[in-house]
Amino acid sequence: MTRERKAWVGDLIHDEVADRRGFVADVRGGTVWVLRPECGPGQWTSRQPERLVVVKPREEGGPQPCARGGAESAGNSQGC
Repeated sequence: MTRERKAWVGDLIHDEVADRRGFVADVRGGTVWVLRPECGPGQWTSRQPERLVVVKPREEGGPQPCARGGAESAGNSQGC
């Protein structure tokens, strides 16, 4: 049986509890995952990392998180 990879800083995730998609910004004390939306301001937290589904690991690269200012970000195909 293959164990799924735990979400970590820089990963694009889907939070099943909050039904939101975003990036892992920080992991505090190994118990609180600080998350921020894929686009725009704000953040939320999760104490249930098993409910964070890794959509794209940081190692795979791809588009970077939206810069402050959203739509002006060069090369951003997400329309932030």
